[in-house]
Amino acid sequence: MYIHNQADVLFGPVCDYAVVAVARQVLSWNRPLITVGALAKDFSNDMYRHSEYALLSRVGPINFASLAYSFVNLFQNYGWSRFKLLFEKHGQNEKYKGLCYILSVAIYSQINLQTSCKTMEKDYFEISENLDSMLRSEVSNYSGKFVFKFNVRD
Repeated sequence: MYIHNQADVLFGPVCDYAVVAVARQVLSWNRPLITVGALAKDFSNDMYRHSEYALLSRVGPINFASLAYSFVNLFQNYGWSRFKLLFEKHGQNEKYKGLCYILSVAIYSQINLQTSCKTMEKDYFEISENLDSMLRSEVSNYSGKFVFKFNVRD
């Protein structure tokens, strides 16, 4: 379609890995790309946003950055000062390849950038095979009066 000058704009893809390739290609074609995907943090990173993804527009109800801001607001609202994020690197791959990993990195990175969270004790870990032991060593001393459960399987 590009060769025959029949495409003025491209819509999709949704998968972040595919968006990367297409977004770089549309630069040479000088055609905009509109997607509901491109959820990873790199798509909004100024280092790439104005170069590799200059013709990319992300539309949709949520992206990972806005989800990370929600966490920051929770921390501020409740006065939380410690944060650990456990993730399964290949979790939810059947729905969206790399979802748990991309989401975790986006949340952790955004929290690190927030001035209000600079003094927070924070870390993130990939869940190991021995989940019980990991929870005891990494989370047991993080208990408090609030428990937040996030289950993307539902």
